[in-house]
Amino acid sequence: MIHSVTLFGDCPGRRAAGEIHPLTRLSAVLLVVGYAWANGKIPELWRGPKSDFIVLVVTFMLTAVFDLTIAVGVGLTMAGALFVKRMEEITHIRLVTADSELDVGGGSIRDKEIPEGVLVYRIEGPFFFGAAEKLETALIGIRPCRAS
Repeated sequence: MIHSVTLFGDCPGRRAAGEIHPLTRLSAVLLVVGYAWANGKIPELWRGPKSDFIVLVVTFMLTAVFDLTIAVGVGLTMAGALFVKRMEEITHIRLVTADSELDVGGGSIRDKEIPEGVLVYRIEGPFFFGAAEKLETALIGIRPCRAS
């Protein structure tokens, strides 16, 4: 807020002299406001996931070099791709058999009768469209049953 008031207060004097604000001055304001916007936690972001920090830096650089609209579009695309990748990484699909189940409970197939030719798979994590490829890979090895 202080930066905008300072720039606004300086505008009448520069306009009277026929000058405009140089882009270097405005970019310095952008740097200070961007750092304040991150609440001074950029060093903390560096210690976190590197992919999040890269999205921040790329978005920030695109804002400074091109335009906010371009930066937001690219940043959202990068963040969306990272989200799908992370959801795919934390999702696990495995074949469940009576031997693989250690405990007896509501989600266990122990002490339950599974018909012949039926396979049971357990999906752990979010069943997100990023995990659909894992399910497809798990199901490819199954030979189709033929009714006689």
